[in-house]
Amino acid sequence: MSTRGGARGAGLGNTIIADVYISFGAAGVLVMMMLFGYANMKFQRGAIDKVHLYYLIAYVVSLSFSIYYPRSGYFTALRGILWPAAIVWLFEKFVRKPAAEGSPFAGSGA
Repeated sequence: MSTRGGARGAGLGNTIIADVYISFGAAGVLVMMMLFGYANMKFQRGAIDKVHLYYLIAYVVSLSFSIYYPRSGYFTALRGILWPAAIVWLFEKFVRKPAAEGSPFAGSGA
């Protein structure tokens, strides 16, 4: 059976489940997908309940990639989460004055 489509060089591509299965097997699929769901739940709860900027960045990026996740690899959105978080951290560290007490962006929110 060929995985090629009608066009030369075309294929079925990969999915997040296949990517994890090839790397870690069936047990890895269960564990990694549970960790993936747990991380996304933490992002959502941190963004909504704690109103913390880093959780908000992770949640928005994760939400924006949610349609693409089934056709991507496991760590696709990691770069999309880490770069904005690093830029905000650098901005807070070197540019912005400390936020007023009671601001949703004051402190680490941990």
